[in-house]
Amino acid sequence: MIFTALPVNILALVNEWAVKIRFFNGAGVCAVFHNANHYGYYLALTISSGALMFVYEKNLVLKICAAASAVIATMVLIINNTLGAYLAVLLIMILFLIYCFFIVKRDRIEAVLIFVAYILITLVMSFRYATIMSSFVTLFGDIGMIVADPLEADSAGSSRWVLWKGTVRHLPESPWTGFGVEGMLNTYHVGTPHNEFLQYAEFFGIPASLLYITACCMILIRTFKAHKDMTSTTMICFFVSLCYLASSFFGVVIYYTTPFIYIFLGLTYAEYLHGKEHK
Repeated sequence: MIFTALPVNILALVNEWAVKIRFFNGAGVCAVFHNANHYGYYLALTISSGALMFVYEKNLVLKICAAASAVIATMVLIINNTLGAYLAVLLIMILFLIYCFFIVKRDRIEAVLIFVAYILITLVMSFRYATIMSSFVTLFGDIGMIVADPLEADSAGSSRWVLWKGTVRHLPESPWTGFGVEGMLNTYHVGTPHNEFLQYAEFFGIPASLLYITACCMILIRTFKAHKDMTSTTMICFFVSLCYLASSFFGVVIYYTTPFIYIFLGLTYAEYLHGKEHK
């Protein structure tokens, strides 16, 4: 991931700062993606995997490549301005700090370094791009609107709030099997809710969404409980999976980013299952 994402992200900066690239179309910083938010989900995965590879990788060349990939992806994410993805990475950085300081009690300096680098890049880039800072201001304003009157705060979260409300309102009409793919859009003009868990419930029914949530939780909880027996690769995949799931709370299931969560969850669970078979 870090090697394939690196040239794409470098070209995204070239497209932004130097020469427009023919196939990089769309509003905002999209690179080869259809939508800036879709690119944001991919950037979140790239940053988290690159940052944690920097912590654990012993080979100096690979360590430098991982750091470069994470740094450049962070720069692109600031310009891209997908706040959900930015917050997901920030959450993982904080959780990884807690993991290193209080659970495994090692790699503390490296954990601090990647966290400080993430914040520092944000601050430096903010001199030219006020994207994330302005998004934070908007976020606090949206939270205030929801608290003040949740029924009238339709514009909150870039209009995600109205989609969430519409989805929850109509789900009881077909709770078991859902409305099919974009079925609620055709029936009630309520589009994809921009929340992966609600989207599964809307498309396929509440039981399907609960099964997905349960499966993800089982994999993550079991792996975390056995973290002492897990390799660094497994724990990288564990935290990257968490990063995706955090960003998916504000995202959509889409064909070219969603498969990554299945891959990372599979890699997270593989060592646990292998160890269980040999006990």
